[in-house]
Amino acid sequence: MTAFEPRAEPSRCDVFVSHWSPDRATADAVCATPEAERIRCWIAPCDIAPGAPWSESIVEALRHCSAVVLTFSGHANETPQIRDELVQAARLGLPILPFRIEATTPAKSLAYFIAGV
Repeated sequence: MTAFEPRAEPSRCDVFVSHWSPDRATADAVCATPEAERIRCWIAPCDIAPGAPWSESIVEALRHCSAVVLTFSGHANETPQIRDELVQAARLGLPILPFRIEATTPAKSLAYFIAGV
């Protein structure tokens, strides 16, 4: 695999890992455990093909995954992109599993999607 080759094809992923860039190292670690069990994870930016539209790539990946793991932190509260990913996941009926990495209360826009978990 080259530095520019995506790790997972959207049609071949099991879990979409949602994160904000400051939490990237943790999100990569979140991927490691399921991938060790041959559960394929999709994570941006490494699974977005060079030159591909970011938003289209995310929507396409969500359409092919079975679940979403949200790497939840204060950073996740600060970005509308995380909320947009969760909106798409909920629209598709995907289970959303928050993985809390900080003692942070979810913003209202995220609490709507993860309050019951």
